[in-house]
Amino acid sequence: MRRVILLFVVYIYTTSVFCQNNSEGGSHPFVLRIVEMIISSREQEEDTDEESLGEMIHYFNNLLARPLNINNAKPSSLEELVILTPFEIVAITTYIRDYGEILSFAELLLIPGVSSEKMEILKPFICLFSAGFKISDNFPGRSKIIIRGAVVPQTKEGYKPITRENYMLNPDSRYLGNPLHLYGQYRYTLSNNISALVTLEKDAGERGCDFISWSATAKSIGIVEKLVVGSYTARYGQGMVMWNAFIPEYSWEPVANMKREQGVSPHASADENSAYKGIAATLTKGSLSFSIMASSRRVDARLTESGYTSLLKTGLHNTPLTIERKGSLGVSMAAFNLALSLRRVKVGVTVSSDFKSHPYTGRDSALLLREIQGTKLLSNAGADWRYIKGRSLFYGEIAIDRCSAKGGVAGLIINMKSGMELSLRARLTEKHYRAPHSNVSGVSGSGVWSLGTGVKHKPLNNMTIFFKGELAERYFKLSLMCDYTVEKLINITLRGALKGTKREARADIKIFRGENFTMHTRADISIVKNESRDTYGFYVHNELILKLFNKKVDMSLRGAWFNAQHWENRIYSYEREVLYQFRTTALYGKGLRYYTNLKVSIGERTNLWLRYSSTRYLDRDITGEGPEKIQGPSKGEIKLQLQYSF
Repeated sequence: MRRVILLFVVYIYTTSVFCQNNSEGGSHPFVLRIVEMIISSREQEEDTDEESLGEMIHYFNNLLARPLNINNAKPSSLEELVILTPFEIVAITTYIRDYGEILSFAELLLIPGVSSEKMEILKPFICLFSAGFKISDNFPGRSKIIIRGAVVPQTKEGYKPITRENYMLNPDSRYLGNPLHLYGQYRYTLSNNISALVTLEKDAGERGCDFISWSATAKSIGIVEKLVVGSYTARYGQGMVMWNAFIPEYSWEPVANMKREQGVSPHASADENSAYKGIAATLTKGSLSFSIMASSRRVDARLTESGYTSLLKTGLHNTPLTIERKGSLGVSMAAFNLALSLRRVKVGVTVSSDFKSHPYTGRDSALLLREIQGTKLLSNAGADWRYIKGRSLFYGEIAIDRCSAKGGVAGLIINMKSGMELSLRARLTEKHYRAPHSNVSGVSGSGVWSLGTGVKHKPLNNMTIFFKGELAERYFKLSLMCDYTVEKLINITLRGALKGTKREARADIKIFRGENFTMHTRADISIVKNESRDTYGFYVHNELILKLFNKKVDMSLRGAWFNAQHWENRIYSYEREVLYQFRTTALYGKGLRYYTNLKVSIGERTNLWLRYSSTRYLDRDITGEGPEKIQGPSKGEIKLQLQYSF
């Protein structure tokens, strides 16, 4: 019966033409759509590392040239597609096991439990047939060079002339180098199996290239699922033990309450603090996988005669003091992960050890206790699990640290027959629990319990309603969003949030005219309830996104007006940027902000970006303080980027 249906389907749709290809000159619009959904839903998080999303963009751009074969893809590869839920991954792999290979895109759309909308998004990045990997077939591979420069046109205090006497009294009042920010990256890819990259960066005020990062990666070669030499990141379980990278997730989706581990990955960001430096390998045999990691690096820290008191994470080395603290602390790490992955069950164990060249002598009582315990081999150990039963998914992780402090997270995700999705999550960490290799919020030292929930409901085909809630010992947050589309011409999004004494509301309207014209209007309001009086803030912007000259030119123009006189009323705004960069701007005070972002495609291999942004404050004559102080109400940025692929 399946083959009868299939013949009918093939009659309607072609079989394999959907494996689309695209020039690597820029990001595919679907990639930008995915990234914008992730960033816009996370834009109020102060620790968001937008630049780390560049690795995900590069991954999808590579798939445009060599799409992922759905029929032989491992579940871990399907996880990397980001937007597929564990339910959809199980549905696809189970269908292939029961009925054999999928023969057309139309057949893929017919698989029960798989979102046709998501498949349409992923259509350019997947295929049903692909040749095996042979170096001779892929040599010499593909290369890409990115060069970027940025500068603030206004003169900051740190770059102004100063007398020798005044400089000797306060040498950190002036920067050592020029105000240019420079960035360069070279990537080499041989198929999707072998790659290498080198990243260099000079921050504003630094002398010469201050940061260099490199890595070489091999994937899916025999039992070696992944091998990374150089700079890398690691994400396992729910982040209770190891997770030192950006968390790519749809924050509004209920399934986002569960972290989606991705194991070891090459580090492509210019973040000078997050990457490990050494070697990491994942070996896979059947359902078993074993990952081993080793790293030795130096980080910035405040040192005293007795030890270090804190770690410094700005990555800036543009004054005598920051130069003195550069790489002052040695950090070594060793870890392993052992996992068993079946179709509906996944269990794993992660163990990590860390050693520092100096003892901790700061004020954190938990870290002091770790020092008292001595250089034990064990730093943290955790066990994680995931189990799918019908339309329900159970997941979690429990962990213990060197001082026997414990932490854990557990959750449930339900995909109802009605189409509604529901998630519940509980987290509890003891006050002294520390996970030095995890940057997941709420893991280290919170000492409180928290309960989270998420709901997704589609009352209409063109309307989706999301609800998120989080209740903890010291705070609570409730959020509601409604997304409504009118015949693919107008998209309206309404949001509301309540967090403690702060109330927020937002309205977004996007008007589309084909693929070449988009107008985006947004309005925000923020209210903070105080004992003495309430404070208010608002933000309004209008943006035009144009594609001209047969899409060779892509232009964004935005103008915004904001008034948030108190820091508690600050409003965050996601902005379009040059390739591999994203910007979430926190607006505080009273003023106007505008930017223009221009991309020009020159031939098939070269792309040029030019971006100018500026904020003009209406309530002050000086912006910034210390070396960052600017005389005048405006602060801007000019950015130029060149990309060449060959």
